[in-house]
Amino acid sequence: MTDSTKSVLAAGAVVGASLAFLGGMVVRDGADLGAARVASNGPAALTVSPDLLASRTGEVDARDSRYLAQIIEVLDRTYVEPIKGEDQLGPGAVRGMVASLGDLDSLFFEPGEFAAYQARARGQYEGIGADFRFVLDGPVPKDGAPEIQTEADAADDRGRPLPIPKLTVAAVAPGGPAAKAGMLPGDTIAELDGKWVVNAADIESVRKLQEAARDPKLSAGAKADAQRAFLQERKRIVDRMKHGMLPTKAMTALVTGKDGQTAVTWLRGAKRMSAAIEKSSFSLPEIERTGEGVRFRFVTGIGRKLQQEIGDLDAVVLDLRGVAVGDFGAMQEALAAVGPSGDYGEIVTEREAESAHRPIPIRVADGRTSPLRVTILVDEGTQGVAAIFAKALVASGVAKLDGTLTSQRLKVVEAVPLPDGSGYTLTRGLFQPNTQAVAIR
Repeated sequence: MTDSTKSVLAAGAVVGASLAFLGGMVVRDGADLGAARVASNGPAALTVSPDLLASRTGEVDARDSRYLAQIIEVLDRTYVEPIKGEDQLGPGAVRGMVASLGDLDSLFFEPGEFAAYQARARGQYEGIGADFRFVLDGPVPKDGAPEIQTEADAADDRGRPLPIPKLTVAAVAPGGPAAKAGMLPGDTIAELDGKWVVNAADIESVRKLQEAARDPKLSAGAKADAQRAFLQERKRIVDRMKHGMLPTKAMTALVTGKDGQTAVTWLRGAKRMSAAIEKSSFSLPEIERTGEGVRFRFVTGIGRKLQQEIGDLDAVVLDLRGVAVGDFGAMQEALAAVGPSGDYGEIVTEREAESAHRPIPIRVADGRTSPLRVTILVDEGTQGVAAIFAKALVASGVAKLDGTLTSQRLKVVEAVPLPDGSGYTLTRGLFQPNTQAVAIR
């Protein structure tokens, strides 16, 4: 066996074990309502067959009907596109390894998707003009990662569940199609062009009815009623699955395309909202002064532009509302343009006790030498590096907030391009702000 063949097989093994989240996902129940379960601990979960492979770009195609069992058919096409050349081996292996991390912010992007991702960080939008993120309902595992449960593990109750994420709006570009349609950060995408975007709520309803039907304390009549309710709900979900799509596929459809109309339904709490949204392409300035302050994006070179914009001012308002993506290195440039030299926090990993994984300081070596009063405007759409920037300055006593940041843990996410134009995002660790004041020396 050649080294090339070995590499292909190794990559395939990784993909086969890990693409359940980024591709197809399956929930299975035994004929007796008890042989194989829908995981009951934590958020709604999926039972994944060890040999179920999936592609993010495939159409819905349940090719193996045994996975229908008695609850839900395959959510996406069960195949991995074959590697057709040595030049595709690298990205294919990376795709599998990124998926195996089970981190909702570590994602693989095809060339067109990655180009759109990088463009949004620069303020160049297409699609409906919004940023999205995956969110899990209910408790999250200690390491923050989804977990995979195989059919074999489900049968003896030793498996680990894979929670189903929902696709939520992270930020809405001002003046873009999504903003004009009334979409807001925090909204959840429910349907796209008549197709159900899979989420945990309905899967959870099936699980609860399944548990109720297996209650040993039920009388024969009550058990029969519970089983009928379970079967009816299961049928409803299976019917929806036939016209459904995965959250990853829905996100791609929403952030790409420069023309055409797409019908979107979203949820805001219990309220259901719909609109036919015209896709377009448009750009927002990297930095501009508005009536409310200086608005900017975290792109390479922003530090110098921010210094020029601030000039000799002794007070400035920075508007980071709706800024959800950007470059971490550019964020450090912006810190130096606004704050004095010093430590503003650190990147902490789960293995910080190991010498090779100790906290990485976020340090400004050549910061401002004159005082500057800083106010930062934030909202629910201020996420990612923008939220890290704001928290770093506030915790260090350099700035004050006007608005409220989300309470989520702040991950440091790095975007990595690959030679073929594809790329991936990778979580480097969690941001821990410095709690001591940073002052001009």
